Amino acid sequence: MNKLEITIISGRFNRSKRGWHSALSDDPQGRIYNLEKVKKDLITRYQNIFKPDFPYSPPPAYWSKYPWKKEMASYRYNVTGFGHFIVVNRIFDSKAVPLFVLEYLLFHELIHSIIEQKVKVKKMNFNPYPDHGVHFRWLMEKYENFQPAKEWLKENWYSLIGPKRKNKKDL
Repeated sequence: MNKLEITIISGRFNRSKRGWHSALSDDPQGRIYNLEKVKKDLITRYQNIFKPDFPYSPPPAYWSKYPWKKEMASYRYNVTGFGHFIVVNRIFDSKAVPLFVLEYLLFHELIHSIIEQKVKVKKMNFNPYPDHGVHFRWLMEKYENFQPAKEWLKENWYSLIGPKRKNKKDL
């Protein structure tokens, strides 16, 4: 068993110095969607964007073990001993979520992975938090359902995660 398998089974992954942890499932197959199948379909449909930029296999995708309240998905990279991978909020593994929204999230994280690779290849100063600059947004707009997915998320995100918690000072 390798370190990634142990980490996924134990359900802990240290994201940063702040000590934020996330729980990862050990299977890309959710109740409704299979992340690996959706990811492979995206890479095939958008091979003009992804194929030239993946000198090695694209990052594996996992569901979060538990629903998150603050993040939709995340691309984890340069993890010592683990490589890189994508984690998608378990909340999106639902019949209420259209496939094009899940594709949008995976597309977004795959763009992070190719931008991170290009930076490494050019041996520039590596930015540990790739931004959503002009090049990133230009690539994102190549996704055929870019605008409908953004609008769906804007309208439905808070209904998926539940009501906002009140601030301590409001109590």
